[in-house]
Parts: sequence; C-alpha cells; structure tokens
Amino acid sequence: MRHLLLILGFLIFSANSAYAADDSQCTTDKAMKAEALPNIKQWDDFYTAYQSYGVCDDGSIAEGFSDSAAKMLANHWDQIGIFIALSAKDQGFRDFIVGHIDETDDLNDISRIIWNARNMCPAGAKGLCKALEVQAIHPDISGWLGYMPATKKPKAVVTLYISPKTMYSLQGI
Repeated sequence: MRHLLLILGFLIFSANSAYAADDSQCTTDKAMKAEALPNIKQWDDFYTAYQSYGVCDDGSIAEGFSDSAAKMLANHWDQIGIFIALSAKDQGFRDFIVGHIDETDDLNDISRIIWNARNMCPAGAKGLCKALEVQAIHPDISGWLGYMPATKKPKAVVTLYISPKTMYSLQGI
C-alpha cells in the first residue's frame, strides 16, 4: 500500500511538472493558435493573448503582436486607462507592449502613438507615455534607455538630438 501511494504521488507530481513546463514553452499547438489570433481590439483580450501566447513571441507571431499593439495605441487611445491598469498589475505586460512598438509598424500608427502620448496622456501616466513616445521614435535605442518611474530620482539626464528641431531629455538613466 505504501508503494502504491508513493507511485501515485510520483505520477501526480510528474503530471503537474509536465503541465508547468508546458506553460513556459512555445509548443506547436500554442504557436498555431497564436498565428490564428485575430486583430486584437480590446486590452483585456490583448492581456489574455499575452498570458497564453507570449512565450511564442518570435517571427511572424511577434510581428502580429507588434501590429496589434501599435493599432491599439494609435486607434484606441480611449481605452488607455485599461492598459494603464493592466500595466500596474503586471509590469511584464507593460514592457511587452512598449517593446512591440517597433520598425515593423505602420508609420501612420507610429505618428498617432507619438501624438497620443504627447497630447492625450492621462494624469499619473507620464512615465508610460514618455516610454511609448521614445519607443515609437527610436525603437532601436529605447530598450537600453530603460524606464524610470516618476517616483524615483534620476541618476542622470540624457538628451537626445533627433533632428535640429527635435530634442528629448530623458531622466532616469
């Protein structure tokens, strides 16, 4: 009887371990489901997709996430409060969305993201809006610039000269 309980316990542990490992890997099934995702138009749906398929963030799946993130931030700014709430709950989701504003996105979407971040930023979200703006302008450098919450004092100030008329000063480096 003792051996039977030990074997049963081992089988349950093995099944749970296999299930947990599956959540952190992009299986063929997950990749196929991620590829079939429709264009996401709600932040709650995006968060669910991130939780389910974020591990498959590569190649065409990553481009799909990028396109959806850009379209949400460009065309559905009226829902930004939901994104802010989800970002406050899960910093990884915030980084995932900001990181998917990249050179594969439509230039019209990028322009709208910059405009929204500059002109329609809700109170208390200035750090997020600055991160979105910088990522949209220079996706290749904003990753190493990082994000500094407004509650922390900056260690330094970096000034970026984008063009003769455009200058950005980023605190928190």
